[in-house]
Amino acid sequence: MVNKPKAVPRPGKKTAGRRPGPAEDLRTERLVVRMHPDLFGVLTEKGKLYGVSRSQYVERILITFLNRQADQRTLDFTGRFVKDANTERIMQSDPAEVWAAFGKRNQEIIGRHNAEIAAARAGRLDDLDKD
Repeated sequence: MVNKPKAVPRPGKKTAGRRPGPAEDLRTERLVVRMHPDLFGVLTEKGKLYGVSRSQYVERILITFLNRQADQRTLDFTGRFVKDANTERIMQSDPAEVWAAFGKRNQEIIGRHNAEIAAARAGRLDDLDKD
């Protein structure tokens, strides 16, 4: 018995795979880098640790490094130049400073007493005393 032919999708129409995102977020350029297997393994493990692919992890490293350069226009996490002044300030700031400001705002909102209770429950009351 002859099988029925499968329905052929129309040319140019995707039937499966990842949904297309905004056109401005497309990454159309590629970069190939030769590296030692040890470095390759470290990048793979760190990418897994942060829940991203090795390529995304390397891209984040490069963007962060470039945003620290004084002569470089600021890039967002996609690799586009930032146009918003507030976003530019955030992208250029030190991650430790961002987290410290975040913690300070939370302590102002919930109060020092509640923060001490939460830290005591987590067994980290000594960390609060360093502030």
